[in-house]
Amino acid sequence: RRLAALETRFLLQVDDFRRRARRKALASAIRAWHSQAALASEAARMARLKKVFACWRLVAKEQVLLQRYLRECSAENFKGLPPSHTSVRPEDLERLYRQMAEHRWDAVDVLSP
Repeated sequence: RRLAALETRFLLQVDDFRRRARRKALASAIRAWHSQAALASEAARMARLKKVFACWRLVAKEQVLLQRYLRECSAENFKGLPPSHTSVRPEDLERLYRQMAEHRWDAVDVLSP
């Protein structure tokens, strides 16, 4: 009878040890998953910010080019001269708009949740 009690006690201890070990392993796996998910989320957030700031920089550059173009054209018109050569070339604006379009379509993937 005493032997049966010891055996039962031993089996219960083994079962308790297995349960604790399994719980610890699951908790560890969940912590690791949570950590990786947080890192991936932060990486995605940084990618979104990088794209947003790149687009913002291009828009600011566009505004500078357009203001310079308008200022130069206005100055020539006030002088009564036909528009001739300006420092802003059509190629400059075309290149800028091409870059903006590339960022816009690239940013659609990043900004979508």
